[in-house]
Amino acid sequence: MSRKPAATRRPRRAATSATARVPSVTVRHYCQGIGDCHLLTFTKADGAPFRMLIDCGIHVSITGGPALVADIVGDLKKETGGKIDVLVVTHEHWDHVSGFLTSKDLFKDFSVGDVWMAWTENPADPGAIELDKFKGQALDALQGASQKLDGMQGLNPYMQRVRDGLQAVLGFQFGAAGERVRSARNAAANLSAKPTPAYFEPGGAPQAIDGLPNLRIYVLGPPRDKAALRLEEKSSEMFPLASGGPFARALASGLR
Repeated sequence: MSRKPAATRRPRRAATSATARVPSVTVRHYCQGIGDCHLLTFTKADGAPFRMLIDCGIHVSITGGPALVADIVGDLKKETGGKIDVLVVTHEHWDHVSGFLTSKDLFKDFSVGDVWMAWTENPADPGAIELDKFKGQALDALQGASQKLDGMQGLNPYMQRVRDGLQAVLGFQFGAAGERVRSARNAAANLSAKPTPAYFEPGGAPQAIDGLPNLRIYVLGPPRDKAALRLEEKSSEMFPLASGGPFARALASGLR
């Protein structure tokens, strides 16, 4: 009685660089607390990386925030070699842009191709100028009220909460000292290899990137319509700087 020869098991070949799949996009999200920083790396048709950095900041309430952001910028340098193809600055809030100021000495070693911002950040845009004037008036009013409350003695618990709320609004909307957010935004703009950032608004054709034929980038906001800028209650679409917004209502109630 003859035996069948034992089946031979072929060794499984290890994936080589030629056969391994390269991800078309990777997202690195930095969890530093209240703040935003995202690194998107796309693989172009020729295999070269295309890197997009979205914001870099942290809220003033986070203990040791500047040091945390410095660690993030160090990791960004390691991940990218200091080369960012597009830097996207979504909007002028301290927790989105503070890193460009507090880690300015680290960012100066980066090579940044383009800086993208919203039309609201364009100093030559009439609508942005009008909105900027409103923000300046709001800042003056908030700082004035905050300084008066800081100088008062024996505040009752309610007014203490109003004072703390004002300080939180100033930190979140305008930066640690009330005005540093503009310096941080400008520091980000100055990283561009081009003379000025590119400014975008919704309604135009989607943006395409050379070498990434399957990528389309849509601009969703902020809107141009003044009525839309006053939206307060619509889910996921809040523009609280509008006249009569929640901050203004809280202030009016607390200081009557």
